[in-house]
Amino acid sequence: MNYQRASCVLNTGNEMPSVILATQMVDATDVAEYVSLGIKTGCRHIDTAWIYGNEEEVGKGLSKCGVERSKLFVTNRIWAMPHRPESVADGLESSLKNLGTDYVDLCLMHWPAPFGSAKDPRATSLLLTWKVMERLFKSGKAKAIGISNLSPELLSSLLTTAEIQPAVCQADCIPSNPQSTLQDLCSMKNIQFWASPPCEKTEEVPGADRNVTIWVYNNVQNFSSNDVPNATETADTVLPCY
Repeated sequence: MNYQRASCVLNTGNEMPSVILATQMVDATDVAEYVSLGIKTGCRHIDTAWIYGNEEEVGKGLSKCGVERSKLFVTNRIWAMPHRPESVADGLESSLKNLGTDYVDLCLMHWPAPFGSAKDPRATSLLLTWKVMERLFKSGKAKAIGISNLSPELLSSLLTTAEIQPAVCQADCIPSNPQSTLQDLCSMKNIQFWASPPCEKTEEVPGADRNVTIWVYNNVQNFSSNDVPNATETADTVLPCY
């Protein structure tokens, strides 16, 4: 498969590859080779998060893949620890160090509410957390910012005060729950909808002595299920989740 052919343009003007190499399914001991081989199959968008517990190994895979950093698109997530302003900024700094890069192409707020906030009076709200996300964007350390696991109501609330609107909104999207209301809102506000979960795909890697099983998201509008032969779930007007 030519993974490099599909992309979308975010509201920042930057191009985001629409077929995405997921890393949450991969054990830390395997992920460096997995990322490197996944990139060699043609994937250029690498999806990471602190909570996956394998950022350093992802960084090693990025450094050994043989593709320039500028040719890759790296997504990272701020975990839902108490969203104090310093914890949001420190979380990205820690991830940048682990990944061995000066910036991420997309930084997502992993969850809209901080875990444990009832026990931490300093934990900030979604709207205040977004203000810190906006500062990360302005610093250049996150080329785009977005949200994950948000309801249409919470996204609408965020948009009422946001100086910089999200570039991406990620949510679970399956035929029984196509997230139609959320998708319509994203479309109206020029926010790229990212459907999950990923699917498993086995690929033959040029120059490697074995095939590699990779997990990929496919978020291209009207992308045919024939492009991902193992696909078992498709939807009509959604950005398909395979």
